[in-house]
Amino acid sequence: RSDAAVLAAVARDPFRADRKRPPGRYRMPGEAVTLPETPAPVAMEAPAPVYLFRLLGTVVMPGGGLAALAGQAGEGRVVRVGQEFEGFRLTRVGPATATLVGPDTTLVLQMDNPTGGTQ
Repeated sequence: RSDAAVLAAVARDPFRADRKRPPGRYRMPGEAVTLPETPAPVAMEAPAPVYLFRLLGTVVMPGGGLAALAGQAGEGRVVRVGQEFEGFRLTRVGPATATLVGPDTTLVLQMDNPTGGTQ
């Protein structure tokens, strides 16, 4: 029996370089296993939606105006104050700005380069 124990120990080679530490600590026979406490689940807030609208241009007129808007897919469209655009209503147009109001979000868009020149 001692030869078998020695051969088994040699086969396991406790000093080999690729040996890894066991995942848990050694427990004596009959010792109860205690599980670590799991933290209570944390309530995660949903990330805020991202809107990819761009303001391409505005026309300010008495009693309203027009805004050239690029939508989520990048397509452009001219919208009059009071009209819907991809779930939002255009409520205000100013020089180089437009305000879109949705069910729970208000977006104020500004033109990237209102003068039209190059930088």
